[in-house]
Amino acid sequence: MHKYDYTKLPDEKAFATAAKIASYVVPRLYKPLRCAGGENIPESGAFIFVCNHINAKDPAPLMYAAYPRRLLYFLAKEELFQKPPVAAFMKLMGSFPVRRGVGARPALQYALRLLEEGRAVGVFPEGTRTEDGAFLPTKVGAAYLAWHSGAPVVPAAIYSPDLGHTGSAVSVAIGQPIPAAALPFGDGKAAGRRAAAEQIFDAIRALHVQAKEMISDNRGGHP
Repeated sequence: MHKYDYTKLPDEKAFATAAKIASYVVPRLYKPLRCAGGENIPESGAFIFVCNHINAKDPAPLMYAAYPRRLLYFLAKEELFQKPPVAAFMKLMGSFPVRRGVGARPALQYALRLLEEGRAVGVFPEGTRTEDGAFLPTKVGAAYLAWHSGAPVVPAAIYSPDLGHTGSAVSVAIGQPIPAAALPFGDGKAAGRRAAAEQIFDAIRALHVQAKEMISDNRGGHP
């Protein structure tokens, strides 16, 4: 795998330039791309952006939905960083690799550093994308970040009848921020983080209903 340097923060200026270009390209990849709730994206300060996962290209419409208010730095599976050209593109777009499972600590520590810098970190709590549109069991990574950083969680849901493939209809619904203090962490141990993770994903489930209706009711535009 192309070795990622977790000691250096992403180049925010280069990312902003790439995101501006992407904002013209991304909506042309879907027919249509509908977004709602962009006003719920905090204009400043750290937050954790969480969403269900239906397609490898999900970060594109999600970044579009948050732009130009904020840039989202997504955790992405390390397999995407195996080839240097692809790794360079992923890095340009603010993504950084995570080894799923017991090897996730370096990426989580890096995410905490981004949050300390006041940036927005994107997480797919399911840990991988669905094959059939059904929700997968949620992991506790987003809850871990919220507990250790104190940053609010911004829930979102993405929906597509064709699982987000290029040329398909895609909708994104973004909900109101959830303060870390409002999550049921208890003493912050495993049971509390699991309870917080489930509450976070409940918010995603509720927004998924809205995202689905946006396609059927022909609602939504760029936030």
